[in-house]
Amino acid sequence: MIQTRVTVSGAVRSAFPCRITSDYVVVGHSQGGAVSWGVSEVLAQYRSEFLDVYSGHLGTLMFAPAVDSILTHEFLFYPLLSRFMKGIFPTFNPSDWLTPLGIARAQLVSDLQAAQFVVEYAVATVPGILVDNPDSTYYGPAYAALANPGNRPYKGPMLLIQGSADPVVSPNVTLDTFDSTCHKFGGNFEYMSVPGAGHFPGMDATRHLWLSWIEDRFNGHPVQIGCQSSTVESLLPFNRYKNLTSSFLDWSGAPQWTYHLPDYA
Repeated sequence: MIQTRVTVSGAVRSAFPCRITSDYVVVGHSQGGAVSWGVSEVLAQYRSEFLDVYSGHLGTLMFAPAVDSILTHEFLFYPLLSRFMKGIFPTFNPSDWLTPLGIARAQLVSDLQAAQFVVEYAVATVPGILVDNPDSTYYGPAYAALANPGNRPYKGPMLLIQGSADPVVSPNVTLDTFDSTCHKFGGNFEYMSVPGAGHFPGMDATRHLWLSWIEDRFNGHPVQIGCQSSTVESLLPFNRYKNLTSSFLDWSGAPQWTYHLPDYA
């Protein structure tokens, strides 16, 4: 991971030597929002392998972060995670979570090297994938303790934008995690609620605000100390925003430009 970071950073700086600095803002949406939150938690630990990027961190922006992925989307995440859990917990067996059908579907997804929407069709829409009460096993809570962000020290400032009508990430869970984190650790964290916004429109509806927030970070403008919550109305009616992302089987251009985010071990 560290080598990849250095390589990408070096390539970007070589291409734009006069425009790229060591300052940066971390931005993520959904599962990426959870990862972005996690970055701020890693930076708060002052770990030696990341001290070279600590001072350049200007802030973290999160859209609808998945702070409890398994419980929110258990029919999707249990089959996906079952293929990787043994690398974290050597005693794990897929049958701890999945029925024989679920194990077969998880293997099918791996064989197909399927991306998100194919995975959802293959496992999340099929009954009989999970054993009864998979969350009662040791591994679900153990994984959540490792992977779920929140309730840990973090490096601010942070801005969290959450739509109140998000069908994917529960606004109540997100707000509860924000409240509990701020109660324990406080400091430079804002929760921005967008009434009526779904999982994707929340980004478009507030674009003018978070672009200004990023600009302020690079211009060195101070942020309000402490935690705060706010509610903002959408810039446009929600029917003017795209509700779902587009999905393609493959890139329609020349083969050398084909790019795919695989979902396999």
